[in-house]
Amino acid sequence: MFNIERSTLTEYLIDQRRHHPEATGELNALILQVAQACKAISRAVAHGALADMLGDHGSANVQGEQQKKLDVLADGIFLRATHWGGGLAGMVSEENEAPIPLPAGHARGKYLLVFDPLDGSSNIDVNVSVGSIFSILRAPTPGEDAVANDFLQPGTRQVAAGYAIYGPSTMLVLSVGTGVAGFTFNPILGDFFLTHPDIRVPDSTREFAINASNSRFWEPPVRRYVDECLAGHSGPRGADFNMRWIASLVAETHRILMRGGVFLYPRDNKAPSRPGRLRLLYECNPIGFIVEQAGGRASTASGPVLEVKPEALHQRIGFVFGSREEVERIETYHADPTAGLERPLPLFNTEEIFRRESVTAAVIEGDSFHAFDRKTMREKLAAAEAGGELSRFSHFGAEANLFSELEKLFRTYAESGSGRRRKYLHNLEEAAPYNQEPGTFTAWEEIPTGTDLLFYEGLHGAVQMEGADIARFPDLLIGVVPVVNLEWIQKLHRDKNMRGYSTEAVTDTILRRMHDYVHYVVPQFSRTHVNFQRVPMVDTSNPFIARTIPTADESMVVIRFANPKGIDFPYLQNMIDGSFMSRANTIVVPGGKMELAMQLIFTPFIWRLMERRRKLL
Repeated sequence: MFNIERSTLTEYLIDQRRHHPEATGELNALILQVAQACKAISRAVAHGALADMLGDHGSANVQGEQQKKLDVLADGIFLRATHWGGGLAGMVSEENEAPIPLPAGHARGKYLLVFDPLDGSSNIDVNVSVGSIFSILRAPTPGEDAVANDFLQPGTRQVAAGYAIYGPSTMLVLSVGTGVAGFTFNPILGDFFLTHPDIRVPDSTREFAINASNSRFWEPPVRRYVDECLAGHSGPRGADFNMRWIASLVAETHRILMRGGVFLYPRDNKAPSRPGRLRLLYECNPIGFIVEQAGGRASTASGPVLEVKPEALHQRIGFVFGSREEVERIETYHADPTAGLERPLPLFNTEEIFRRESVTAAVIEGDSFHAFDRKTMREKLAAAEAGGELSRFSHFGAEANLFSELEKLFRTYAESGSGRRRKYLHNLEEAAPYNQEPGTFTAWEEIPTGTDLLFYEGLHGAVQMEGADIARFPDLLIGVVPVVNLEWIQKLHRDKNMRGYSTEAVTDTILRRMHDYVHYVVPQFSRTHVNFQRVPMVDTSNPFIARTIPTADESMVVIRFANPKGIDFPYLQNMIDGSFMSRANTIVVPGGKMELAMQLIFTPFIWRLMERRRKLL
């Protein structure tokens, strides 16, 4: 039943001490005292109603929160287990406003202990896992009674931190700065045994935890992150995410340590004067220390939580932690709420067609031919919003784009299969390999030799104007556009919910862009060979009050061919369930079948293009 080869907590601490010959053993003794307190609390939690331990105590703590009976008992157990050993100069508990005085006559040591004796106590009465959290700091003046300011140290100065979780089994998870280890309590032998020797948080995850009941108070970067996760496989993340919420910080932390994930309890607008919900000293710092030691990341959503200098014993703060990639993404959204939003969504999965048909494409993104980088564009837009000569300025128009350069690229590629291109770096991830800032361009470079075709994806592939006739070069022009009201709903939803703009500000932007939209974008759809227009089947008559974007299943897609000769409409209708002909050159398909329709339509087009190319070589 038991593996006698497992190390006990005491043996583990002795082994850790061997790496520090100067150590006196006081830290080990203090950790063992905390472990003893956790054993006693575990027993009290396990007895629950049998020992009359459930329900309210009838008092409030310093936070103004109603204390449970077990809150008060757990606080007393922590005090009794740790104050006598001589290793402490002071203690701070969630349940007490000021540092807890140590008994007279007991020696004062060189460490400070801060703790939440029973985290998640609102779950006690419903038998959900709860826990204890603790952090150990060095006392600035060893041997003397600590004062409040002595505890106000950033989390980077923690000597050790840990938590106990009281669930189906009781575990103690501990870090002394050399990684994270987990110990399971054996109630028969009365000791903690090492069962998880090297806990690591996976770098990536598809699971997040947040209290969705606060969604109406979230700041735009948080709303954007959650919306992208909930959008699933068809959304911008291209993957399905699971959402969790236990309302117990220890239980949430333990799940993330065991299998990955990200936890968000961010600052929000529910109480604007309060910069967060969780307490920095005895919740965020110890949990952050453990997560960082396990290879994860702990943040305020704007930067490392462990670097925050506390200003008060019970200071609250926003807290995000877990798998490193997700936390860094959330930090990026807070640093730049528009990061990555400028990237146009792919028209369809061209990579799959090119791979399947063994086609090597030179891919050109439309925004790489913008005239201005992000910073300059914002300056121009700010001037536009102020009115004056730039009142119609937008990224749709000629002034904001390098139309002559784009025409030159199309012409030289048609003549020789060569040309110059560059990249626009949308976000930190794309910019990092170039050591550049997001929102900038890479240097111009020649398209590699040996490509089969040029694939341009942007807003201006069929522009015709004085000084630039881009439309005369492409062999196949594809238009993809929603009806105008749907396009406005999409922009309103994105800019309000993800960028934090007001309805009035977004409306002004739409109106300012309208001149360029009408003169540069709309005319291109009369020059395309195939048009795809998404039409919602729900009421979008007033886009400014729409609460949600119509889904693909709430839409139909109208596909119009400029020249229907050679298009096998019966085949398309047979392959696409629910499709029908509305005109001799137009087929209508369900919105959810748009990707399939594009694959079926464009694969033969690409076959013909490649056959023509082979004949010319």
